[in-house]
Amino acid sequence: MMDNAAWQDALDTITLPTSEARSLPHQFYTDPDILALEKAALFRDGWLLAGAEGEVPAIGDALPVTLLGEELILVRGEGGAVRCLR
Repeated sequence: MMDNAAWQDALDTITLPTSEARSLPHQFYTDPDILALEKAALFRDGWLLAGAEGEVPAIGDALPVTLLGEELILVRGEGGAVRCLR
């Protein structure tokens, strides 16, 4: 686990001009804590695509999906609208 100073130093390198920039340390791609931070910061407060409308074509059709560790069900209701239940 990287300490906060090491994280900030690594992040600072990606904003440098291309000729000076470096890639992030491997921990940024493999650390579960960083993944949790990314999920919270990037995905939790906005709309996400859980499936295509055509995957539940008929009224009563359902499609179970897992998105960011959440178990969801896409369903086409009586009025024809597609809804997502969790």
